[in-house]
Amino acid sequence: VVNILPSPPVPDGTISGLAKTNYQTNNGLIGVSASLNSNRNGIVWGGVASHKQASNYRDKVDGRVYGTAFNETDFSCYAGLNKHWGYSHINFSVFKDLQEIPDGSRDSVSRKFTKQITEIDTLRAIVPNSELNSYKISPLHQHIQHYRLYSTNNLLFGRQKIGLILGYQKNIREEFSHPQDPDIPGLDLTLNTFTYDARYSYPLIEGLETSVGVNGMYQKNINKGSEFIIPDYSLFDLGTFILVQRRTDKFDLGAGVRFDSRFLKDVEMYTRKNPITGFDTQVSFPDTADARHPFSNIKRSFSGLSASLGATWKVKKNVLIKANVARGFRAPNIAEISANGVHPGTLIYQIGNTDFKPEYSLQEDLGISFASGHFSGSLDLFNNSISNYIFDQKLLNKAGQDSVIVKGNQTFIYQQSNARLYGGEATLDIHPHPLDWIHFENSISLIYALNQGGNGTVISSGSKYLPLIPPLHTNSELRANFKRKLKHASSIYFKIGMEYYAKQNRIYSENGTETPTNAYIIYNAGAGAKITNSKGKVAIIINILGNNITDVVYQSHLSRLKYFEPYPGNLTGRSGIYNMGRNISFQLIIPLTL
Repeated sequence: VVNILPSPPVPDGTISGLAKTNYQTNNGLIGVSASLNSNRNGIVWGGVASHKQASNYRDKVDGRVYGTAFNETDFSCYAGLNKHWGYSHINFSVFKDLQEIPDGSRDSVSRKFTKQITEIDTLRAIVPNSELNSYKISPLHQHIQHYRLYSTNNLLFGRQKIGLILGYQKNIREEFSHPQDPDIPGLDLTLNTFTYDARYSYPLIEGLETSVGVNGMYQKNINKGSEFIIPDYSLFDLGTFILVQRRTDKFDLGAGVRFDSRFLKDVEMYTRKNPITGFDTQVSFPDTADARHPFSNIKRSFSGLSASLGATWKVKKNVLIKANVARGFRAPNIAEISANGVHPGTLIYQIGNTDFKPEYSLQEDLGISFASGHFSGSLDLFNNSISNYIFDQKLLNKAGQDSVIVKGNQTFIYQQSNARLYGGEATLDIHPHPLDWIHFENSISLIYALNQGGNGTVISSGSKYLPLIPPLHTNSELRANFKRKLKHASSIYFKIGMEYYAKQNRIYSENGTETPTNAYIIYNAGAGAKITNSKGKVAIIINILGNNITDVVYQSHLSRLKYFEPYPGNLTGRSGIYNMGRNISFQLIIPLTL
């Protein structure tokens, strides 16, 4: 769960802001950002504008990785009232991103990256160094635009609270995939979303807080391009819930029940070749004879109950034990139900299943946390049983070979099975007195994911694990925060860290869907300080951060780029695209307060 909380308002009677600049050595990233916030007698406003652009990243094996440059511009603003009766804010944001699409194609002899230059793609050109090092976005890229307008309101009536959030979002995703007609988008989706969330909270008795509410969304998707992966569709979600919390000196108790419904309607689609462009275009009756029929009229509805019961026991002032049991529900999304086409960003021809059932889960959690003057830490364990678990599997043809419906794209089909996921994580922070300015933070996480069959799925040696599960992961960081101030410097810190990812060989290897990933260790480091002026006021904040400082060659197990390899039988012993190499980031922050 990601819980996005608004930043607290600046103190009354002030205007504050900051300007940021950032440069990164690996891909030449250049970033700038500026923000300004105000609060005067409870009238608040603010805004943030930022821009960043980068060339192709590099690693020791691939060199510059063609198709990884991007250019992004963002803007957001808000205005509202913060009063004794609560608050009311209106927010607006714009996100615009140009993102290249890597495909991993290389020259069979030199192993240099190549690019598609014709629609039939029978001959490719080697990408010149000038293009690999350029900030210019290649003709084959994604253009994503996201606009969001929403209102957040929280009204207080004594001990009662009413919360209301209303929002509208418009997402435009274009993927330009025609090299000889670069201005014609292949994928062109416009998704309009209306969201609503209303809740009422009231303490029924002393220490017992109750919240009831309703939330959900309405979505409508429209296709405008020449390639189609999902149909035009409309979707309506409705969820009602009640939450109860009870707090005592020793225990915090929480319980909740929620009922969700989803109503999905796919719109039938016919396509045929446009005689002028040669690309697919939508056609309607009576021009549907002999036309391709990728999507049919479909109406599906899903509903389910979720519930949770949990408690926290304060064993001692610095020791807590937590326990929770929950039943979950998730309706299939539009891709899992209706996908039938190419997604260029993944090099996958994706096929959905209109007969899918919703997922249900039963999860138990148990955790303990402690804190002392020298140590703090936690241990959390979980066990989750999921029925109708949805995952992606590579599809083979009748000859037992990779099924290729569209050249250059592997075919994948969604499957449904029963599953069990269990594991846990632990943390330990060592900060011994009187050396509490030193922190040695450590964490470890591990998850097992078993495919338990069902829904017609037969378990074999290659399908007993679920795909795309992260391996054992540890993270350690030694950080020194120096309390002593120099003449014009304060908050000086140094840190060094190590991330270890174990080999992942618990994979879904059926049909070559997934391959093992080797273990690797990444070292990171950083330093920074606040620079003050003659009056002792912070004038500049400087941070220097290094990721993968030893320039390790590695592939993340969850990266699809490790499968982008047109010559898997090459003699190098390596295949696919590797992750970013050494990267040093220089950040400069200039604060402003009036």
